Amino acid sequence: MQFVIDLPDDLGQKLLQQADVQQLVQKAIEKILLEQKPQLLTDIAKDLPEITCFKGREPLEIHKALRDEWN
Repeated sequence: MQFVIDLPDDLGQKLLQQADVQQLVQKAIEKILLEQKPQLLTDIAKDLPEITCFKGREPLEIHKALRDEWN
């Protein structure tokens, strides 16, 4: 697979000075991807801002109240 990336000129020149550019780039990308920890949806949700009107309420209760509002 081929992948194209734009680099700043100075960084591109440094990259071209490396002995085996393809291997260097492959190893760098592999290292980056393997070091990333997959985030669970619950972990992502913890970083969301808290909405005060929902604080202390159970999600199921909120859902039922919104659903029953239309009955």
